[in-house]
Amino acid sequence: MNSTNSYFSIVVANVSQLGNDAYINPTGLDDDGQLELIKIKSPTWAEFPFLASRLFTKTFHQSKFVSVESAKSIIIENLDGAHLQIDGEAAGTPKSIEISINLKSLITITP
Repeated sequence: MNSTNSYFSIVVANVSQLGNDAYINPTGLDDDGQLELIKIKSPTWAEFPFLASRLFTKTFHQSKFVSVESAKSIIIENLDGAHLQIDGEAAGTPKSIEISINLKSLITITP
């Protein structure tokens, strides 16, 4: 996926929530073989609380500031040298990053 736009934040998700009942991707499924690319435009300071509140009402994806695309593989070009986080951990400022699904690769054992 390619875009030359700048965004407040870009999130790649394969699950519905960030945690603590904050739903960044309410329609996302963890077993559909798809990633969602969630692009967030910059709201004004006055609009920011309303956008943030949508995380907790499962309507974040319906905001005029948010667009969502699905794909099996995503390449993000980091033209502005923005800082990257992976699951909340700092991961530097790569020039580009490729993220893809490896379907059915996680094996779990439950007692």
